[in-house]
Amino acid sequence: MANIIFSDAANILYGHNMQSGMFGDLSYFEDADSFESHRYGWLMTPDQLFCIDFFAIAEVSAYDELFDVPCESKAWISRVAENAVQYRDTDISDSDRYIALSTCSSFQDGARTFFTGKLIPIEANYAIK
Repeated sequence: MANIIFSDAANILYGHNMQSGMFGDLSYFEDADSFESHRYGWLMTPDQLFCIDFFAIAEVSAYDELFDVPCESKAWISRVAENAVQYRDTDISDSDRYIALSTCSSFQDGARTFFTGKLIPIEANYAIK
């Protein structure tokens, strides 16, 4: 099994836009109330538990420079903010890691929903049971 550590400053996790599962619900967070009431998420790998502190949801082209990772995090976050449908200010540092959940969007042809948050390691070396 591959070692999934999300060690780059900017990381992208791709999922299908399905009606009942995967990333099909991401578009709901474009609504301000839904976005504000769902700030945190969880990401579990075989070796690490992460909290995701979501701060932006954007609609971008599938060919946007946001998909060119690894990259410099401050420029990446700035680009996310430029395209954000919803955005909350967050502290940004060079040592932080970020993740975007990306899926197809019905916004326009070739569009992608890009739900972005700060990746916060919670527990290492735990066992998924």
